[in-house]
Amino acid sequence: MAESGDSELVFDELEVDDEFRAHVAERRHFVRSSEVLEVLLGRPIFLDNADPDQDHRAPVMMVGETVQGRLLIVPIEPTGRPGVWRAVTAYQASLSERRRYEEELENDGE
Repeated sequence: MAESGDSELVFDELEVDDEFRAHVAERRHFVRSSEVLEVLLGRPIFLDNADPDQDHRAPVMMVGETVQGRLLIVPIEPTGRPGVWRAVTAYQASLSERRRYEEELENDGE
């Protein structure tokens, strides 16, 4: 079980499908499926993907580092099956996203 914002998120499995692979290749995000797995197997945090100006199909962002230290943002959406989420896209974090990640880690350690 993981936390997203103020609520608990049931997270048991992540699907990475052909649609995801095609999307990151087409958009030139330069993220491999294996890197998403590295984030998942590391210490990811889960944040609300809440931008009041946009309607996101992926309400949660999985954020974490690859084994090489690359910080990735992986927006995820529910599949309709309990605990199973699907990766929508993935990209390298911006400096402001990295700061937010580091702040969340610091707050989690308190």
